[in-house]
Amino acid sequence: MLFVMLYFVMEFILGRSEIITPVGFVWLLLCVLLNTLFCFNSLSLFNAFAYDLWFIFDAFQIIVIVYYFRQTESVESITKKYIYCFVIMAVIGLMQVILQYAGINFFVTQVNDMHRANGFSYEPSYYVTYMLMGWCICMYLFEKGNFSIFPKRRLAVFTLLITVAMVLSTSRMGWIMMVLYIGVRLLVNLNRLFVGRITIWKIILIALIFLIIAAFILVVYGIYTQNETVLLYLNGLGLGGTSAHSSSTRINGLLNTLNVFLNNPIIGVSLGGVDPAICYEIFGWETYENGSGVCVFAEVLAAFGVFGFVFFMIYLYKLIFGYRKIKCKNKQQKQVMASYAIALVFILIILQMNQNILRPVLWAHIAILSAIYSIERNRDMKPKSDKEWKKL
Repeated sequence: MLFVMLYFVMEFILGRSEIITPVGFVWLLLCVLLNTLFCFNSLSLFNAFAYDLWFIFDAFQIIVIVYYFRQTESVESITKKYIYCFVIMAVIGLMQVILQYAGINFFVTQVNDMHRANGFSYEPSYYVTYMLMGWCICMYLFEKGNFSIFPKRRLAVFTLLITVAMVLSTSRMGWIMMVLYIGVRLLVNLNRLFVGRITIWKIILIALIFLIIAAFILVVYGIYTQNETVLLYLNGLGLGGTSAHSSSTRINGLLNTLNVFLNNPIIGVSLGGVDPAICYEIFGWETYENGSGVCVFAEVLAAFGVFGFVFFMIYLYKLIFGYRKIKCKNKQQKQVMASYAIALVFILIILQMNQNILRPVLWAHIAILSAIYSIERNRDMKPKSDKEWKKL
């Protein structure tokens, strides 16, 4: 990616490329500017400027991807390749689980009796955070009966593969997000669920309702009877007498991050200054390594201050609802754009239970979403005939 960026800069200097402003990019630039200025309010300048360079890299990545994808790709070709990436990672996750039963740990980072899938990430929750985006896109397209990217059967197989891989990761955050997505889509489609002809999607949704209810009953029963398997999966949440190390760590991280914001409400500490500020509050000057913020929105508040937070929220708003402002007559392409926006919403939700807004997978998704918006806007602006070209 760095090589591509350098090539883009050389082309720009030589006048062979142009900078195309992605959707809402001005608001992101304001956030980058504030982050750079607020680096001087950080307790660790090295950490602050390292994160600042990372943030600048992510912003520049959006410009580069928008420029090249707009020239060489279509919404369909991008989406097809993107979904294939998730399918490949799903297959790798399934291979990991299967091979563990044979005693082979293929890039497995947590070796235990649970046989968890983690792909090439260092833990299952990060794997699921990545897979969630592809799952949302596939689920939404399948729900809408949109088979413009893949035929119905292939899309169904891909959706199933990604679903199974996410379930077998045993990431509770992943399971919660899957249930949340299904719940939201059920509420949206509730008035149509029992009306009209019966479709495969309606059957799947109804089956999922009963599956979720059954799972909830089994968990409650498992807690009541102190079932070892159920308690194993609940460990870390503080339920049924289990340890609360996972939930308490996240809650404490959130409170610590909000405390940094309350101490720096206007002039933030920059993205690289959040953890050092937490460390200072907890450990004094002992270390900068044990402070860990949680909830990316709280992290943005602490880093950019209240005004920077507003700028960032405006940027996300323009990204999430940008497809509504694009005059696209093709209903299926509109649905594809909507699926990317929904995927962005859900990765932002899951990151509220984790740290670091600079996750590469998040910014890669933002870059791709910005690219397809740019492609559609460009298509919308193109004249339809040679006569119209001559008028220009």
